[in-house]
Amino acid sequence: GERSICAVAAHLAAGADGAAYDRRCHDYAEIAARTVFGECLPSLYPSSGAMVPLVPPVSIDQHDLVVWAGDFNFRLAGLTHETAVHLVAERQWEKLWRRDELYRAMAAGRVFPGYDEGRLDFAPTYKYDLGSDVYDTSPKRRCP
Repeated sequence: GERSICAVAAHLAAGADGAAYDRRCHDYAEIAARTVFGECLPSLYPSSGAMVPLVPPVSIDQHDLVVWAGDFNFRLAGLTHETAVHLVAERQWEKLWRRDELYRAMAAGRVFPGYDEGRLDFAPTYKYDLGSDVYDTSPKRRCP
């Protein structure tokens, strides 16, 4: 039979404080709840600009396969820049993973209920100095 696929590209709220974490969770919930797909036809009254649904709308989670990608902006919670860089150098992926806000939000049921995330057995990809593989050395020294 037919299968449906939905790819969602999302850019969630930035920031490292608790309020930003809550905004990211809220952004996810809004996208998941408000995004619907459906075919529409122009109204019989063109001046209204209205569209008439051709089929019932379908939400993101009603697809057979859903892939979320983008910049979710989840951080490593409670780690200093130095500690995070040390854990990366030691390839301590599980210790980093347990500090991952996305992992924690998923475990708490705040985001992506019913979804599976791939195994995290690689270094964080944020935040490098421009054009290098060196983690942030700016005065901000943002945590990877």
